[in-house]
Amino acid sequence: MKGRYILEDAENSYLRSHGQDLVQWYPWGDEARAVAREQNKPLFLHLGYSACHWCTVMTTQVFSDAEVAALLNDDFIPVLVDREEYPVLDAAAMDVAQVMNGSGGWPLNLFLTPELEPFFVASFMPLRGAPERPGMLDCLPRIKWLWQVENESLRRASGEILQSLCEGPRRGGGVPTDNTIREASLGLQAIFDARWGGFGEGPKFPTVQRLLFLSEIGRAIHCDRCNEICQATLDAMAMGAIRDHLGGGFHRYSVDRAWRHPHFEKMLSDQAMMAVAYAEGFDKYQKISYRRVVDEILAYVLLNLYSSEKGFFASHASVPDFYLWSAREIYDVLGTEAPLFCRCYGVTEAGNYVDEQGISSGTNALFLVDSLDVLAEKERFSSPENLEVLLNKSRQVLKSFRSDRTAPQRDEKVLTDWNGLMIAALARCGRLMNRPIYTDMAVRECHRFRDSELEHASGIPANLDDYANIIWGMLETSRSTGGQRWLTVAQEYLERCDALFDDGDGGYCLSQTDDEGLLFARSKAWDEDLLSGNSVMAGNLVTLWFMTDDRRYYKKARQIIERFSGAIAETPIGYPGLLLALLRTIA
Repeated sequence: MKGRYILEDAENSYLRSHGQDLVQWYPWGDEARAVAREQNKPLFLHLGYSACHWCTVMTTQVFSDAEVAALLNDDFIPVLVDREEYPVLDAAAMDVAQVMNGSGGWPLNLFLTPELEPFFVASFMPLRGAPERPGMLDCLPRIKWLWQVENESLRRASGEILQSLCEGPRRGGGVPTDNTIREASLGLQAIFDARWGGFGEGPKFPTVQRLLFLSEIGRAIHCDRCNEICQATLDAMAMGAIRDHLGGGFHRYSVDRAWRHPHFEKMLSDQAMMAVAYAEGFDKYQKISYRRVVDEILAYVLLNLYSSEKGFFASHASVPDFYLWSAREIYDVLGTEAPLFCRCYGVTEAGNYVDEQGISSGTNALFLVDSLDVLAEKERFSSPENLEVLLNKSRQVLKSFRSDRTAPQRDEKVLTDWNGLMIAALARCGRLMNRPIYTDMAVRECHRFRDSELEHASGIPANLDDYANIIWGMLETSRSTGGQRWLTVAQEYLERCDALFDDGDGGYCLSQTDDEGLLFARSKAWDEDLLSGNSVMAGNLVTLWFMTDDRRYYKKARQIIERFSGAIAETPIGYPGLLLALLRTIA
């Protein structure tokens, strides 16, 4: 159809993979918005990403349906968005989901007026719905009718939704006190899972920022409980199937409490934050096993997600079959070593893994059923180290066998914010673990950004997270090398960041744009699966104060924290990054 974008030619691999869809997608941009205005049709935004399991399910089960495609093509302007390329748009869409539904997730399906005012949002939508989850074929005709018959009331409601979003975080009456830090600590202790580590019942994300906050409290005020939580969670994740015991690195999250039923995508951002968490754990608790975890994470990244020409790639897709094993396979591959391995890694003939419908797959995810100390005693080894030698040998054999399977697709987007995270992780791990090779790698990647104007991704303007994380990477590299060079570069980027994103009220806006509708300029500091840009910047400024003794940085850090103090007071556990920065200024 004339004017439609040929996704097959897109540079972005996620968009390109939809080139054969029946839905005639537009990419996000001015053309789609102009056509929506011209034809007076609502925009349908589908926000996903390459490694997302449920995004793939919607593609194969929903967007391949001829009736769904006809409805979207005829009555809407369908827009496909890679959420990793447009994180500010994604954050805005997620805010809509939180306001309208109380929760959100990916894929995210958002309906907007041509003026970008939201009026309906849902996460995963099956082809046909159930009472608890709307389906595409149920919703699309109803939304079409509302747009055509109840347009005025729909637009009025969408304007009210937008107004509630524009109110933004409530400003408090000053910098949070020690009591707020204590409330956050007690709040996290209250939701800590004492049986399996982590926080809540599941699904469970690593939420490294919470561990870093608690670890700092443990250091500053000698809180034994905070240290216990950190170690228990690090131990549980390292034992669980969320960790790739054969190839290194961690999967995105686990569906269950015990970290044994992961979604198998592997993201660069998660590897960076997990490397920081375990390096901090090694430095603080001197557990050799934590250092081994870090080495495996970074080996995975450098071997599988790195290009010397381009930098660090974004992710590997979720492909369960690549990681799962039948007991028969393991016996065939390992021979006489198989019984020990199966006992230690929870492998059974029936299988320990169930699919998304709760049906046993007859295959096994690999996880340690207990600590090496306990397993060594049970298996009558003289030491955990001797057991680990045998298990490691078996892991290497299985890894070699697994390499013949079809590997998960790699998303070769290069995202500046995630590259900044990985630079920070390499430099910090090199310093804390006395691994000069990691510091050298951080220096090499810093050179990539030495004199460049930042973009978020190819052709997409940089946002706050890009500047915040690159500055973090530069500062960590400066601390690890002991030189002035990368400190100076960090200060230069800070000046640019201030010029581009200062919100005039003490904090930072997420992007440079102040567009219509949903794309109004916004400031946000809530830490979700990663640290927010404002949290990272507050931490950067505290670090700059430590490194230069310039109190202007201290004052600016406190201003950011004060900017969000009202929101922090309402939900202290939602802002561990800002509270960590505050704790560093007073500890």
